[in-house]
Amino acid sequence: MVAGLQLVYELASLRPIITSNRAAGVPLALSHAILLGAVDGCLWLLLLPAIFAAFDRTPIRRGQIGRHAVARTAVAVAAMAVQAAALVGILIAAGGFSDLGLFVRTSPLLNFGYEFETNVTNMLMIALAYAVLLRVHAVRHEHRVASALQLSLAAGMRALVAAILRVGDAGNPVARRRAIEAVAGSGERDYDDDALDADLAEPPEHAVPKIAAFGSQLQVEAREWYLAEAIRIALADGPLTAAERAATGHLAIALGMTQAQAIGVIALTEQNAGQN
Repeated sequence: MVAGLQLVYELASLRPIITSNRAAGVPLALSHAILLGAVDGCLWLLLLPAIFAAFDRTPIRRGQIGRHAVARTAVAVAAMAVQAAALVGILIAAGGFSDLGLFVRTSPLLNFGYEFETNVTNMLMIALAYAVLLRVHAVRHEHRVASALQLSLAAGMRALVAAILRVGDAGNPVARRRAIEAVAGSGERDYDDDALDADLAEPPEHAVPKIAAFGSQLQVEAREWYLAEAIRIALADGPLTAAERAATGHLAIALGMTQAQAIGVIALTEQNAGQN
């Protein structure tokens, strides 16, 4: 991205460089301007990793804005000075095979002071590119986190419904339909009877880590809601059995809830279902 912006900037600068230098009495040719632009752009690209690394170490956050803004300004000024000095030095060194070495000594538009001043535009462009790339990186990270969270939620919900069905009537069509609807509601729209049977066939101990990871990403209210959903699945084929009640307590612990919270959710869900 930065290389593309730099290329566009250097190409757009060719005519103004030639025109301004000729107006100052320096017979700068197109070939001279192209070479000047190539060296100028390459030097900025070489400095880019160091500039971005310095910006990474000075994030603009609350409580650090003033200090880090000063630090970034210092980095920008230093980069502009280094680039201008390197450009002028290279052009002088190239004097043996190019007229540019002579032009640097005579043109007021090719000396260190002028190059340093005009580097403000390049530096602003780099700062803007950094801000855009930083935002793009943040958005991509947010998407990756959201995708991972969605997968974790779906996996946890599948483990949860399978665990409660195993201790009840796993063949009951009403309970199975409610279980499938619960998983589909967590984002896995294609979940069906075959997928449910596959989950039921997994070893029960495999469910605990998935449910624990699922619960760790939920607020207290959400944990209670998902536990209540598991209880509603168990209630689909009748009142809770002793095994289902005990399994609900284990699921609550795996979700990160206390036993007291589990008892309260069970009582409220049974009451709402008219099964108490």
